[in-house]
Amino acid sequence: LADFYETPRIRVFSFYIPPGDDPAVYREAVIARMKELARRAESRGVTLLLENEKGIYGDTAQRVSDLLESVGSPALAHAFDPANYVEVGQDIDQAWSLLHARVRHFHVKDYDARTHRNVPAGTGDGQIPSLMERAMEGGYDGFVVLEPHLVVAELSFGFTGPERFADAATALKKILDQLAIAYA
Repeated sequence: LADFYETPRIRVFSFYIPPGDDPAVYREAVIARMKELARRAESRGVTLLLENEKGIYGDTAQRVSDLLESVGSPALAHAFDPANYVEVGQDIDQAWSLLHARVRHFHVKDYDARTHRNVPAGTGDGQIPSLMERAMEGGYDGFVVLEPHLVVAELSFGFTGPERFADAATALKKILDQLAIAYA
């Protein structure tokens, strides 16, 4: 894929766990698979961006950290998605504190834990303005990717549509302006 799209980065996920199963049962298999993916990526000069996601092994900060450390490859970094952490009940401050050094890709997607819906950045429980400020103070130089899923957010699928995407972009620009972060 990286060759086809001429990109040095590919977003990946750490495999779905059957509902109700203990993720610990799958730890070794997930690590073995991720090691192989990272080995292949490293040999080609590609970075894999491991996104946290509900229902997969890497849904919590602790398991994402475990994966990153256990795989131990410079070709595996973290795609931090605050909304997905909120959705699984993960404390955002704890997640950022544990993982910030490995974050190379930051998703701007927010989630309201009360209504169980994705919302524009800065209006949910993802602490996006605070996270972006902390990231900049810490020297973050990766990507910020708008991924709002404001209309539909389902397993392996999200949709925002042109009207709601404008709302999402406006919310992100407001945060960037408040933090005096330049954007194009």
